[in-house]
Amino acid sequence: MKFTLIATATLALAGMASAVHPTIKCEKFYTAVAKDSCLSVAKANGFSIQQFTEWNRGLVGNRCHSLVPKKSYCISANTPVDRHVIAAKPTKPTKKPSKPVKKPTKPVKKPTKPSVKPTTKPTTKPAPSTGGASTAGLHLAPHTAPNCKKYYVVKPGDGCSIIAQKNKISEAQLYQYNTGLHHNAEHMCDNLDDGRAYCVAV
Repeated sequence: MKFTLIATATLALAGMASAVHPTIKCEKFYTAVAKDSCLSVAKANGFSIQQFTEWNRGLVGNRCHSLVPKKSYCISANTPVDRHVIAAKPTKPTKKPSKPVKKPTKPVKKPTKPSVKPTTKPTTKPAPSTGGASTAGLHLAPHTAPNCKKYYVVKPGDGCSIIAQKNKISEAQLYQYNTGLHHNAEHMCDNLDDGRAYCVAV
C-alpha cells in the first residue's frame, strides 16, 4: 500500500513538471476557414506542424485535424523565453577617484555695475500637447495605450478580427494597443466587452 502511494505521488509530480511551458509572444495571427488543419496551415505558411502546435497549445489529436473556422491561430512567434529566468547579478560600482578635484584658489571677481535687465517681458510658452484622443464620455477598456489617438467602441457581434479590419490595422497591432485583451491561443480575444472603447491607432 505504501509503495503504491509513493509511486502515485511521483507520477503526479512528474506530470506537473512537464506542464510547465515557456511563455510565447505571438507576432502574427491567421483566421481559420472551413476544412483547415494543422498540416494545411503549416504548409501554406512555411513552418512545421510541431512549431504550429507549440505556438497554439491544445492542438492535439482530432483538434489538429480540423481547425475551428473563424478562430484566430498564431502562425509566427518570437523565441520562447523560460519563465524561470535567473536575475543577473548587479555589476560592482566603479571606484571613486582617490584625489578630490582642487578648487580654484582665487575667487572670480564680481562686476561692480549690475547688468541692465531687459524691459520686455518674456513670452510664455504654451503647454505641451499630449497628442492623445479625447476620452470624454468613453467607457475605456483597461490597459489601453496611453498615447492613443483613436478609440473604437465595441458593438454586439464584433470580434478582434472584425475590429482590426474596420480600422485597417492587424490583429497583432490591436493586441499591442490594448494589452488587457487576451491573446493566448486558448483564450484568444475572449474578454472583449460590448460598449467599451478600445485603442485602434497611436
